[in-house]
Amino acid sequence: MFKKRYFLQYTICIILNNPVSFDLLCDLLNFIMFGFKISAVIDPQGLRSRKNRKSDSFPIYLKIYKGTKSLIKLQLDNIPFRYWNDKNSSNKWVKNSFHLAEYYNDEIQKEKYKIEGFIIECQKSDRYITPGDVKQWYESKHLGKSINKRNPVRSEHILIKDYFDIVIRELKHSKKSNTIKVYNTTRDHLQEFAPKAMMKDITKDFIRQYINYFSRDRATKKEGAKNLNPNSLEKYISKIGRVYKMYCNEFQIPLDYYLFRDLGIKATGKAEKTIVLSQEQSRKIENLILTGKDQRYELSRRIFIILSNTGLYYDDGLIHLKKENIKFLDNNPEFMILEGKRQKNNNSFWIPLNDKVKDCLKWLDFIHDDDYLIPASIRTTSKTINLHLKKIAEIAELDINLSIEVARNTFSSNLKNKISDYLIDEMLGHSHKSVRDKNYTNIRNLETYFEIMGVINGK
Repeated sequence: MFKKRYFLQYTICIILNNPVSFDLLCDLLNFIMFGFKISAVIDPQGLRSRKNRKSDSFPIYLKIYKGTKSLIKLQLDNIPFRYWNDKNSSNKWVKNSFHLAEYYNDEIQKEKYKIEGFIIECQKSDRYITPGDVKQWYESKHLGKSINKRNPVRSEHILIKDYFDIVIRELKHSKKSNTIKVYNTTRDHLQEFAPKAMMKDITKDFIRQYINYFSRDRATKKEGAKNLNPNSLEKYISKIGRVYKMYCNEFQIPLDYYLFRDLGIKATGKAEKTIVLSQEQSRKIENLILTGKDQRYELSRRIFIILSNTGLYYDDGLIHLKKENIKFLDNNPEFMILEGKRQKNNNSFWIPLNDKVKDCLKWLDFIHDDDYLIPASIRTTSKTINLHLKKIAEIAELDINLSIEVARNTFSSNLKNKISDYLIDEMLGHSHKSVRDKNYTNIRNLETYFEIMGVINGK
C-alpha cells in the first residue's frame, strides 16, 4: 500500500521540482512523522525547588519524547537559571546576556542534530525505536558508555516480551499499579509459554495453544505451577488483545477483530471460592514461633497478622502508611487507631488497633530507619510475602493456600453481620452506598472504637 507520507512527499516535490529540496524534505517529513519531539531543558529534576540545593547553577538536558520520555545530560557546565530562555524559540536556548551564550546554543544545536540524524536513519531502515533506545545509542556512541540493553529491532521481528516492556513503560504514567501488575503477569506468562515468540506470531492457533497450556498442561509440565482458572485466563487474554491492537496500530498492520473471539473460555465473571481462616487457624499463625532458617519468614507473618486484624490492603495501604497515620483517641495511647487514605480510590479509612497489631508495630519499631510503619530497608513485595505465607502454612500444618488476600477476607468475614455495613465501609475505605452514609461522618469516637474492638477481639 502506498503510504500517505510518500504521497505527500511526491506531491510537494512536484510543486518544488527540485531533487535536492526533495531529499531534504523527505528527511524532514520522515522525522516529523516518526512522532519524536526533542527539546532542550534545564533542571528537569527540579533541583532549584529544593531547600537544600547546593548551587544556583543547573545542568542542561535534551529531552526526547514519544509517549515516554528520556533525558540526556549534555557535557556542558551548569549555568544559572536566570540565563535560560523558557520560550525555547528557534535555537536560542541560552540568553545573550550569558557570556558563553553563542557557544552553548551551538553545542545544544549540534547534539540535537546528531539525535535527529539517528532517528531519521532508523526510520529509513524501518526500525522501531523508543526514547530509551535513542538515549542508549547516544550514551554509547558519544559518551563511551557500555549498556547491555536490546538493540532497536525491525517491527516484524520484535519479541513479544520486548513489545510488552515498551507498552508497560508507557502505561505506567496513566494506569493504576494493580493494572500494571496484570500486564506484567501476562508478559511473564507469555515468556513462560513461548520465550522466543514475536508479535507477528500471535495468531488464532497461538492463542488457542496458550489457553490449552495454562488451562490443562501447565501443572504437569512445570513443577510447582498451577493451571489457571477461566476467569484469570480471560483477564490475561484481554490484555494480550489490547497490546496486540497497539502493535497493529503502531505498525499499520490490519487488525483481525475475530482473533480473540470464540476461544471457548468458560469464564463466569464471579470470584473463586473465598478462603477464610477459622479462629483456631488464626491462633496457630499468631502463636507460631519461627526458628532457624524459618526466621526469615517472621516479617511476612507479622504483616499477615496486621492485615487480618485491620483489613488493610498491602500494596494499596500498609506500605504507604507512616508513623503520623497512628492517632490516639482522647490523647490516650491505649486507644490507638490508624487513619489514612487508600491509594486506589482516595477513600479514607479509620481502623481501631487491637493488642495483636500493637505488638507487631512495636516489633517493627525496633528496626525503624525511616518514618514508614514498614521500614524501606526490610520492605518486600506482595509476591514475596505470598510465597513466605505458603511456607508458613506448611510449618503451621495448615492445609490452605495462605495469602495476603486471605488475611483481608478473614477480617471482613469476622465483621460481617456483627457491626453495621457503614462501619465496615469506614474501616476498609469503601465508598459509602447512600447519601445518608456519606453525610454521616460523626462516628470516629470512643463509642465506635469500643464497638469495633469488641468484635475484633471476640474472634
